[in-house]
Amino acid sequence: MEAILLILNVLFLPITIYSFLDHEKDQSVIIALLWTVSSSIISLTYFYSKLIPIPFHILLVALTLIQLGIGWNNKIFQKIDLGLKKKSEEQKKPPTLQLVSYGAFMIAALLYARYHLTFGAWDAIAIWNMKASFLAEPEQYFAFLSPLMQQSHPDYPLLISSWIAAFWDVFQVKSPIVPAMYHYLVLLVLLYSIWKYLRQKHRLIGLITLVILCLDRHFIARTASSYADTSLALIYLLATIELLTKRTHNSRSYLMILGFSIGSALWIKNEAIPFLLFFLIIWFIKQYKSSSQNTWAFLLGVSPFIITLLYFKIQLAPELPLLLKHFSSSENLSTEHLQRIVLIASSTLKTLVYTFPFLVLGLIVMTVAAIKHKTSTILYPSAVLLLCFISYLIVYFFSPYDLEWHLKHSIKRLIHQLYPATLLLSAYMMSIFLNKKEAFIF
Repeated sequence: MEAILLILNVLFLPITIYSFLDHEKDQSVIIALLWTVSSSIISLTYFYSKLIPIPFHILLVALTLIQLGIGWNNKIFQKIDLGLKKKSEEQKKPPTLQLVSYGAFMIAALLYARYHLTFGAWDAIAIWNMKASFLAEPEQYFAFLSPLMQQSHPDYPLLISSWIAAFWDVFQVKSPIVPAMYHYLVLLVLLYSIWKYLRQKHRLIGLITLVILCLDRHFIARTASSYADTSLALIYLLATIELLTKRTHNSRSYLMILGFSIGSALWIKNEAIPFLLFFLIIWFIKQYKSSSQNTWAFLLGVSPFIITLLYFKIQLAPELPLLLKHFSSSENLSTEHLQRIVLIASSTLKTLVYTFPFLVLGLIVMTVAAIKHKTSTILYPSAVLLLCFISYLIVYFFSPYDLEWHLKHSIKRLIHQLYPATLLLSAYMMSIFLNKKEAFIF
């Protein structure tokens, strides 16, 4: 019975959420919103079932009844439109581009299967899946919070672990299929969101960007490792598209769902804390300049994750991370500052050139196009991503670990988080350039 309830909620949560979004004109991020919000609800529900504690099936029943009430009130199945009415419009698009895009998705799936490990790479095993295994147990499910588990980072947020644990617990099988399915869905949603958004701007540029990501073995392999970085990259991508989008009106329901979706990054990884801080500052500046109303609804959407993270960090996590202790210790600040800066800069540049060459090319294109066309459209999202990346580098500067080791094992993952969003910005600027050139020619 519990398994049926979980499956029903997994299937119907996106439909319930969609009933609040079907009036929105911009459909480019709908799938990303539906996935991030529904998966976050499952994760939070399972986590609180352990925290309170209340049997998970009781909360699933409550969640199902709430959805039935919303469905009855909103007449969901009468309002929902999955794009069937636009079928004739889609058929008019060049079939070659469509076929290439299908092929790109197929290649991404094959590469994912090629690089996927049974329970993921080391961090997936030692952090995310290990915590999921503990959470799925009937007793001692918070044992991973012991100080003895310091190497497994007990202070890391639990969105992915709780989602996986919910399925392992309900089906009573700790199958590697569950984390593999989760990360594959994240990959598909991310690729689809980029393709959906960019093809509205310029079909060829959208296709090229999709193909670049689908053929990027480093990007696919890192996702297949079952690390949390691609999940964070999806939220960063969603936030970037939101900052690029100009809307004359934002409904309260849309802003609450958007806030919940972007706020879920806090429950994925610690790196989301500076990102969300910078996003909120930039987003409120944008909203103020456009005289938008109902901005409080966005904060209301973010609030469940702020509350959950604060409680988790203060009440459950065994102690402050080593890094925060290091910040308070002046003895760690030595005369080797310049050497550390040089090492961080050289390691970052090498990683960008050798592992993310398309990102470097995209940054050059974006900079040239922005200067030539004097456009400020990308100012807001660029500011968020740049500030976030700078905050990452500052953390390296104060790192209590061996700096070479720290950079070697994490810099690629941090750039990976910003990679899709930055690539989208570059493609966006290129589409503006090409659209203006085509308009001039014709």
